[in-house]
Amino acid sequence: MSEMEPEVRRFLQKVVWTLTGALLWLTVNMYLGIYKELAFPANRITVWNIVFYAFVLITLAILILYFFRLWRNEDL
Repeated sequence: MSEMEPEVRRFLQKVVWTLTGALLWLTVNMYLGIYKELAFPANRITVWNIVFYAFVLITLAILILYFFRLWRNEDL
């Protein structure tokens, strides 16, 4: 089999890292939000609901920053 060109290999690695990061972020937040019932306050908003939503926003900002740096970087 022939080797892949370096540019194509770097591009596909960026795609894989982007999909992996997004799916991991979604899975963790789905687990905490739905299965641990932190996304939906039952009777009133608790401290844990606020911590969950703060966690979601902070990790989303970090993930977006990571994606910008990943795609801006030419080396990978």
